[in-house]
Amino acid sequence: MQQTQWDYSHRTSKNVSALFRRMRQHVFGEAPLGLLEWLRWPENPAHERQAHYVSGYRYGRSANVSRVSLDGAAARLCDAGVVVLLSADLPDASLALARAELGWEVTADEWAKHRAPGSIHFDAAPKHLAAFPEREAVDDDLRAEIRERNPRDAALYDRARRIVESRAAMLPGG
Repeated sequence: MQQTQWDYSHRTSKNVSALFRRMRQHVFGEAPLGLLEWLRWPENPAHERQAHYVSGYRYGRSANVSRVSLDGAAARLCDAGVVVLLSADLPDASLALARAELGWEVTADEWAKHRAPGSIHFDAAPKHLAAFPEREAVDDDLRAEIRERNPRDAALYDRARRIVESRAAMLPGG
């Protein structure tokens, strides 16, 4: 959360600065930050983050680029050479695409591993992080609120799902 790309610690907005302080309390075990509080925090830089990242915008957003970022992100998902994977939501299709399009012989358990920059060793995910997050606590009402607060990310996610499903269906045995 202190890395520049997360847009929290260096922002000047009172709401974002307060959210950063609240996040620190959560990380250091002083006061848990619940999903609803996080979701509803005004000016939360996490809203619409994926549309901005996939479109190429980094480190901060501007209200006037929101539509552009969605169009750019959607176009990038369809670029030649781009491989879209949704390993948590469509694990079987994503594994099949990783094998077919990237040549990665990876198992479902290996999705949860990562490699530190410059290291040749892979480390398992921390014990407190499941490879595939449990989502039972997110009911339909909460899911609708998330989509409402993040319409560009929701549209991008829907397109990504269609891409993964259609590309996986074209694979032998798909």
